[in-house]
Amino acid sequence: MIPNILRKLETLLNTGITAETEVVYLMSGLRKLLEQQQAKKQYKYLTFHCDWTLHSKLEGPAAQEILSKFDAANPHLKAGVELHELPGDLRSEIDNISQMKYFKKELAEFLQANGFPSINAVRKAWTIFGRCLSVAAGETHSGNYCVSDRGRWR
Repeated sequence: MIPNILRKLETLLNTGITAETEVVYLMSGLRKLLEQQQAKKQYKYLTFHCDWTLHSKLEGPAAQEILSKFDAANPHLKAGVELHELPGDLRSEIDNISQMKYFKKELAEFLQANGFPSINAVRKAWTIFGRCLSVAAGETHSGNYCVSDRGRWR
């Protein structure tokens, strides 16, 4: 089963992603690979984003660990503290999660480890992918589209 998933995901990544449904398919396929390779703990931020894309509730231990960071920030924010004023370690974690830095790193590592092409092949790839991922995870954006100025996200 793994070779079939690998082939389908490689085709998708080589062709380019232009729609929310393709992001959902990619994240679903990556999630399957993470499970089959027993790599969910090794790639907890990638797993988190796959789960976020596919599920309305995030209940797993990795998700709870990541969400606990936002729970820790919440009292500060309710008290009027700005994001950039959060305590150092907490601010750094919130920034890295919110800006998808951990996710980008783990996604790149996982794609490379499985012989997939890099998402960074096109300059605006992360912007397009992030927009599609946000839409797939339930957020709304004006325009609600996932197309680069070249017509395809790769």
